[in-house]
Amino acid sequence: MFLMNSVPSHQDYPKGRSISRRFSYAFIGVVTLLLFGFATAAIFFNIARVDTELNNRLENASMLAKIGLPTALWSFEYDTVDDFVKALFLDKSIVYAKVLWGISRQTGLSTELQIITERKRNEYQEKDFDYFKNSSEFIAATSPIVHDGEYIGEIQLVISRQNVKQELLLNVLGIVALVILVIIAISLTSIAISRRYIARPLMKLQHSAALIAEGDLEAPIETGSGDEIGRLAEDLSVMRDSIKTLFGTLRARQEELRESHEKLEEYSRTLEEKVEQRTADLASAKTEAEESRVVAEEASRAKSTFLANMSHELRTPLNAIIGYSEMLLEDAEVLGQQEFVPDLQKIRASGQHLLALINEILDLSKIEAGKMDLYLESFDVKGMIEEVVSTIQLLVEQNENVLKVQRGDTL
Repeated sequence: MFLMNSVPSHQDYPKGRSISRRFSYAFIGVVTLLLFGFATAAIFFNIARVDTELNNRLENASMLAKIGLPTALWSFEYDTVDDFVKALFLDKSIVYAKVLWGISRQTGLSTELQIITERKRNEYQEKDFDYFKNSSEFIAATSPIVHDGEYIGEIQLVISRQNVKQELLLNVLGIVALVILVIIAISLTSIAISRRYIARPLMKLQHSAALIAEGDLEAPIETGSGDEIGRLAEDLSVMRDSIKTLFGTLRARQEELRESHEKLEEYSRTLEEKVEQRTADLASAKTEAEESRVVAEEASRAKSTFLANMSHELRTPLNAIIGYSEMLLEDAEVLGQQEFVPDLQKIRASGQHLLALINEILDLSKIEAGKMDLYLESFDVKGMIEEVVSTIQLLVEQNENVLKVQRGDTL
């Protein structure tokens, strides 16, 4: 029986780990940054626009003064100058205006500037032009008044930013409110879409995966959608089928293991009997081997006794033959009967060869007993060849064979 480790259901996971929530938060964060960036740019654009508009209005008022005031100042028409200043104050943004005279009509030389007219808004009665000039709340400008190319005075104008601040503030509030509404709308839309197309399919898929992990291989898996989640569900279905096949294979292997275990138990029951039988067979074989060893040792001792007796019985007549052949060889050489010398030499060589064979048989017995001594000696190769030839010459001639010996000149 196969068991699965228990896995937490989707209700056990903390909400902060939800993919749809993280996606929604990330998307909302990006959109919020973009919208606030847009709002900031729009606010700065409005501020720059308003400031440019105020500068243009101030420049236009200065241009009107340059056109309308030179003749009135030159003609001492101060009422006209005062009316001109009053007309400028119809623009509520202008808070200060002062016209100065600075040229003597008789000499044409500069004199101390004289105030022709000066007008202020009620709330700025105690303020002078230097105050407005040094304050960031106002835009101050001084424009010269020229008549026929000659400097005859100047006009000082101040326009206030206070009057447009409310308008600018309303624009900023409108932009911020619009941005907030757009963020809320996008957030709600993102949450709804992510829950419908991401969170719910993933939760269903996770629930199916949890059931499979708990051992329910027949858990339903929705694979209808053709998006990435649908393909993931198809892969999960393929994996489930593979697990089914694997479990089937494992069950078959388990059955095979059970059968093998039963056979192993059967073998274990008969193993002791087989071991006892094999032990008895080994004991019998050991006994037979011991008996064979004893027989072999008896045979070896008999062989050694036989070789010792035979070597003694053979050496005695051979030594006599060798002795008589040497005596006959000496007599033939003394008597000058050279025709007997080769035959006598062959008899002596054959006897010595046969004695050597007997000694070699005895050496074999010594080798088997581990008592053989090895001596390194020099010998005459030519003499050994002649001895071998004389020994086998008779055998060769009996069968009408021919013996040829090929040796070097030095041998």
